[in-house]
Amino acid sequence: MLLEVAQGPNLLGRAAALRALSSFATEHADKHMFLRLVEEEMQLAQQLLHGMVAGNTELRSALRYELRKGQQRIFGLLMQVYERQPMIDAQRGVAHSAGERQANALEILDNLIPRPLYQGLQAMLDVGRLREKVQKFDDLLGPWFQPNPSRPSSCGTARRLFRPGPSPSPCSSGAPSPLP
Repeated sequence: MLLEVAQGPNLLGRAAALRALSSFATEHADKHMFLRLVEEEMQLAQQLLHGMVAGNTELRSALRYELRKGQQRIFGLLMQVYERQPMIDAQRGVAHSAGERQANALEILDNLIPRPLYQGLQAMLDVGRLREKVQKFDDLLGPWFQPNPSRPSSCGTARRLFRPGPSPSPCSSGAPSPLP
């Protein structure tokens, strides 16, 4: 039941399911499902960042809040895939504004998770220029296209960040992704 809720479209339900799942041992067989959900969360973060570029101050503030909630869900998902305690330590570290604690937390992540995912999380946490964050996500995930009813919804949702094997984009010529 919790796995079904975690996979559903309700993000509040996903967050609650992930908190509940943290009390149980992780099943190795579920790893790919959790990685797929991490990828979905990264794609959502990409959309939020694109919305922030075009938004006014009030919209940016709301999207920044949603981005922070997405970070929490990503950490919850990563705890289902990787050793929990280092992920908990990293999550606590990135929550602090102190530069050294964040740097230490990012170093923990850099040693545990695939490089493209690390780069995406680093871009989410960076206080730098918004356009640079958007560019980093576009470089990692491929260009984001606003939904268009005449185009399949999978267009622009991009490359697989951490699943093995080539990953042609459904909107491209079929060339494999440069990401692992």
